[in-house]
Amino acid sequence: MSERRRFPGIRRLLAGFERRLLSLLLLYGTGRVLVSLSALLLALFALDRMFEPPVWFRLVLLALAVYGVGKVAFRALLVPLRERPGPGDLAALLERQHPGMRDLLATAVEVDRIHPGESAELKEAAAAQAEARLSEIDLAATAPSGEARRSVLRGAGCVLVLLALAWLRPVEARIFFDRLLGGTTPWPKATTLVLLSPYASGEELELEEITSEIFRLQVAQGTALTLRVRADGEVPDQVTAEGPRGRRSMQALGDGEFVLRLPALDREEEWRFRGGDDDDGWPLLQLAPGYPPMLTDWLVQVAPPAYTGEAAYEAAAKEYRVPQGSRLSVQFQTDLPAAEVQLRALDGTREALEASEDGYRFEVLAEKSGEYAFELVGRDGFRNAQAAVLRWQAEPDSKPSLRFLFPAGRWTTTFGGGIPLVLEASDDYGLAELSMTEEGTEETTPVAMNGDRLRVLHIERRVAPLPSAEGFGADFRTRFVAQGLDRAVPLPQTGEARTPWIEVLSESSFEERLGERMVRTRERVEDLIQRLEPILDGSAGSQLAPMARRVDREIEGLTLELEQALLERIFAGLDRGSGAVEPIAMDLVQGGAPGAGATLQALGAPGVPPLLDRAALLLDLARKLDSAGEGPAMRLREATLAMEDPVPAAEELKTALEAVLEDLLAWEDFQSAVDLLRGLLDRQRNLYLRTQEASGR
Repeated sequence: MSERRRFPGIRRLLAGFERRLLSLLLLYGTGRVLVSLSALLLALFALDRMFEPPVWFRLVLLALAVYGVGKVAFRALLVPLRERPGPGDLAALLERQHPGMRDLLATAVEVDRIHPGESAELKEAAAAQAEARLSEIDLAATAPSGEARRSVLRGAGCVLVLLALAWLRPVEARIFFDRLLGGTTPWPKATTLVLLSPYASGEELELEEITSEIFRLQVAQGTALTLRVRADGEVPDQVTAEGPRGRRSMQALGDGEFVLRLPALDREEEWRFRGGDDDDGWPLLQLAPGYPPMLTDWLVQVAPPAYTGEAAYEAAAKEYRVPQGSRLSVQFQTDLPAAEVQLRALDGTREALEASEDGYRFEVLAEKSGEYAFELVGRDGFRNAQAAVLRWQAEPDSKPSLRFLFPAGRWTTTFGGGIPLVLEASDDYGLAELSMTEEGTEETTPVAMNGDRLRVLHIERRVAPLPSAEGFGADFRTRFVAQGLDRAVPLPQTGEARTPWIEVLSESSFEERLGERMVRTRERVEDLIQRLEPILDGSAGSQLAPMARRVDREIEGLTLELEQALLERIFAGLDRGSGAVEPIAMDLVQGGAPGAGATLQALGAPGVPPLLDRAALLLDLARKLDSAGEGPAMRLREATLAMEDPVPAAEELKTALEAVLEDLLAWEDFQSAVDLLRGLLDRQRNLYLRTQEASGR
């Protein structure tokens, strides 16, 4: 009889012990595998979340992780199944935990193997004894399950923790497993860039979604696109776009939206976007140019309004500056057959054009500025949203421009004295009428334009009106008004200009006004001499250069005032010789108020008749002041600028001004004598009139 039949208890014990050992090893190995798998998943999650490696690197990490977990599973699960213990090994393990068995189990296992020198009866007896003592063996104590249970619990705990984290953060879990398997879904961040539909010519274009992060857009070649990105979450200060032209900053519009205007698209391009902590370069926009119809044989005929007198002309430009009311006639063709041609105005209105035998034609009346954008759609569907833009600026006709060049300031004359008037009138397209009138009167005098109607320079000598009989001898003032009418249709425009006030005085008032002017001139010359004292005694200091400039300007101003007084006296005709030089003075003021020294130069030219009386005295005073300004005053200023000694020039200037001062004092003495003589004559006249009155009684 075999051992299995003779000692079934021993065999059942050994089989149960083997099953227990295998189950414990499998439980322990399962726990190790779960812990290793959880640790690897956490490590992969941390690496991907912190560093966001590229796809190929993530796939390499996944392969290494699978290899590592497989190796742990092989060692913890498959090796115990392959290396199962034999009956002798099991018996040895049991007897190690139960020393009282004293090799009875080992003997019972080998009861059928009788080696030379061994007794079969003794083995039988030992096996029977072992069979009888099987109840003493506790398999649970021999192979405790505590470590296996702890291993499984650790693994299950790790798995439960991962499942809880995935339940709490489902989005991150989904993104992690997608990226773990080679996906490109980005991690959620404080800032998330979202690609919006681009704009072209004010219209929103629809994007083709390739993946959740890759988009494609095909537009007509030459289209100028405006890329748009919205920053969700924390809006960064700057968003950049990276493309074939390098990295460019996008313009912030507010509410998290950023835009970038691209030049005309002429080749395939890819653009990536970065901003804030969303710096992974996603989303990606792929741009591809298509080939819609283009404009060819462009020609514009411009016909200005008839009143401008301008001839019609043709040009191939697309921007025009035309007179208001011009007519623009446009004709063009397309290089490819077009299914649709539309004009789009600034207000969004559209107008479809129909093709004729020689292309497309339309007209526009430039009553105001505007533009038309040409939108072409090919038969294959490609759209050129802005094939061309016709812009025109309609310039309204401006009213005539009139101004009096002379007199430029207040003018003083006597009854019947001359008033030089220099009028400049111009208009963009010519004057229709030009007239002049004295303010307060209804008499209008037409002004001859001598054929040139674009710019008219009118020079006239008017005679100061005499006072009325009721107001004889009373001073008054007047001025002249010029009016110009252009040729605009249908409503001509009027331009107007007025002279400064012109004072008309009696001869005595005129002389009195001149005397007052000479007194003011003398006071200013005395003030100039006093200003030179700090320069002469060296106390000017840092004010030396400003003082020299002010003295120079003051002398120039005095010279101009004396020249103005001289011209007024010449045209008043009070002095001998004035009539002979008046034509020269008239020529002098044709370009407006003459500059300092110009009057002196004209009257001092060879062949000019000499002036007499007070006009001669004014001329002499003005010459001396002009010489002081052109000579020592200029040298004083140059010395201060060159940091040279200013005293010699200041002394020379003081001498020149003192000479002028002597003449002014002599003028006042002479004027006092004249006033005294005039007073005596007035008293004699009054006495004579009273005597005549008395004798008549």
